[in-house]
Amino acid sequence: MGLLLALQGLRSPALDAFFMGVTHLGGESVLLAAVLLLYWCVDKHMGLRLGLLYFASGLFGQFLKLCFLVPRPFLLDARLRAVEQALPTATGHAFPSGHSAAAGSLAAGLGLWQRRRWVWALAAPYALLVGFSRLYLGVHSLRDVLCGLGLAVLAAGLITALERRPGGEKWLFRCGLCGAALLGAFALLRLFGGVEQALVADALKTAGIAFGLLLGWRAERRFVRFEVTAPPLVQAAKLLSGLLVAIGLKEGLSALLGHDSPFMALGYAALVFYLVAGHPFLFQKGLKMAKEGEA
Repeated sequence: MGLLLALQGLRSPALDAFFMGVTHLGGESVLLAAVLLLYWCVDKHMGLRLGLLYFASGLFGQFLKLCFLVPRPFLLDARLRAVEQALPTATGHAFPSGHSAAAGSLAAGLGLWQRRRWVWALAAPYALLVGFSRLYLGVHSLRDVLCGLGLAVLAAGLITALERRPGGEKWLFRCGLCGAALLGAFALLRLFGGVEQALVADALKTAGIAFGLLLGWRAERRFVRFEVTAPPLVQAAKLLSGLLVAIGLKEGLSALLGHDSPFMALGYAALVFYLVAGHPFLFQKGLKMAKEGEA
């Protein structure tokens, strides 16, 4: 707590605003937008790998959250006050830090798989800065942040090792399905064991997202096989339309089911399946119909 209390003494409105901006860079929306940009418009394989890494670290993190049920640091020590604007980003349990794991996943994936010095020079400070922002804002301890970053590195190593095995894609798919199923079952056990629904919701959503990602991956490989390359205006339309539909579906699901509903896991599975396989399929079909109409 000493480090967090020392950082609390350094706070100012300008620093609060700066680190809130930094912490949002490790949030779900920013990370998903980055993954989808790569997947839809730049490098389909790299985007998929980063998506797998992001959700693998999330699976590990949610297991630990449900195992240890560690409260946020500002709930453990009355002297510590979290920055008020950061409280909406501090749902669920504290250990490990989900923002740190997410930012670490993007940094570790790009750094390990691109193997360029300038990528590491940008990725490593980004992940460390997001982790530090969680300390400054008073919503995580140093242990939470270090574990979150470590989970990202661990997940990157496991994915790389599985890819190098004969039949690497099948191993990734099977291990991913098993991990998602185990997390979902464990979350339901904790729910029926008395843990508050709101505290289990994130784990169930993570399991649902993993299922949607894996099944969408399989459907895209077998039936869609969309082309990444396209003129800049077409790429922009693909990205913008996909993100707008994703935002609309997410908000609609939350309004219909409730943000903390266990059934949101099914909604998130359907949403991610659409993003991985459905949107590329529909966009590709739309372009084909437009070209045929012009002809």
